[in-house]
Amino acid sequence: MIAAMGEPTDPQPTVVVPVFNDWAALEKLAAGVAAATAGGPAPRLVIVDDGSSEPGPDLEALARTGLAGEVLRLHRNLGHQGAIAVGLCHAVARGDGGTMAAMDGDGEDRPEDLPALLAAVGGEPQRIVVAERARRHAPLGFRLFYQLYSLVFRLLTGQHLGFGNFCALGPAAARRIVHMPEVTVHLAATLLSARLPIRRLSMDRGPRYDGRSKMSFVALTGHGLRSIAVFGEAVLTRIVIAAFWVAAFGALVLLVVFLMKLGGMASPGWTTTVAGVVITVVVQTVVVSLLGLLLIMRGRRAETQDPAMLAKSMIQRIDRFGPPP
Repeated sequence: MIAAMGEPTDPQPTVVVPVFNDWAALEKLAAGVAAATAGGPAPRLVIVDDGSSEPGPDLEALARTGLAGEVLRLHRNLGHQGAIAVGLCHAVARGDGGTMAAMDGDGEDRPEDLPALLAAVGGEPQRIVVAERARRHAPLGFRLFYQLYSLVFRLLTGQHLGFGNFCALGPAAARRIVHMPEVTVHLAATLLSARLPIRRLSMDRGPRYDGRSKMSFVALTGHGLRSIAVFGEAVLTRIVIAAFWVAAFGALVLLVVFLMKLGGMASPGWTTTVAGVVITVVVQTVVVSLLGLLLIMRGRRAETQDPAMLAKSMIQRIDRFGPPP
């Protein structure tokens, strides 16, 4: 594609959107993306039908927005993280070489923020740009739970998350991400672990199109735990270090108990009981932590499944809409 002055322009950006049954929200999102990008290059949509049980979407309605794209029909439900991974792998395999973005289709990732996110990549092929949430339209209980989760995540991983699926990737960053097995588990945590430059843009979270979340508390908790699992090796290393601090404290307690015994300040049998409890706790903590760390390291070495191969096997068919590229 050549500009009027003879200089090459940026390739068409691609936006990956996972959807499970919520086709009405998708049509609103597509219209919003079309309106938000009307003054610049129109992105190509890669919509991932995550094994929906309801028919859709209306391809003619999507085409009327003026956008073009594809609907990837998956053989089964993978969950939104797996669906995003399939969409990114498919987009990279197309070889368009443009900036890629991922966003949820429920309205919380606002279409009007998409141009700023894409522009912030700034032609840097290895740059990642994420939407860090400034304000959320969520109940107080959810916000308190999220703050607790953020604290636990930082303590266990040493990293600050603060963002979700809404992101933009330079072409080189996208190529790296789709070859990381962790991307099928948790996209945001994978971006943190990719060791690429990340730029954070403060963006409000929009209200859902239908006003309610389809994820249960259990599903949200599992999603949070999966983000920590991406950093399993680092987490267990921190736990091992903490275990040795526990061991050092246990040794100090044993020393105090022994001195009390020598000084005649301990009642009969008390010293043996305390020493036994402390030794048991210390040994179990250290052994379990070391075994967990060794298992994680062994699992890392055994990782062979490339997400790109998973994507090929999970796509049942592809429906296209809008003008051809």
